[in-house]
Amino acid sequence: MLLKRTADHSGKLMGYDIPAGTTIIPNFHAVHMDPTIWPEPEKFDPYRHIDKEGKFVHSHKIIPFSLGPRFCPGEQLARVEAYIYFAKLLQKYKILPGDQPPNIDGITSVVHFPKTFRIEQR
Repeated sequence: MLLKRTADHSGKLMGYDIPAGTTIIPNFHAVHMDPTIWPEPEKFDPYRHIDKEGKFVHSHKIIPFSLGPRFCPGEQLARVEAYIYFAKLLQKYKILPGDQPPNIDGITSVVHFPKTFRIEQR
């Protein structure tokens, strides 16, 4: 969930004037899909997060739970729940590619989710 913020004081951000009191809603999807940060962001490439020894490389470019002193207080619980959820899902189902490469266009609102995908029971 992305919580809105309010600017405490006036300032400039990327050339834009931000008056005090302005409501700001972070767009983490835009950051994660920025080609100046990630080459080919629309391409699924787990190797961009794995070093030569096959170990996960932590990156400050990945911000699914926000940043700073007001980051998501439920991050640890969310990670554990996601692990359990996907472990159970992958025990029971094979997630297969469709006939064509998946379309990652989605609907952005409070969350961004893909329009369609296919799941087949094991």
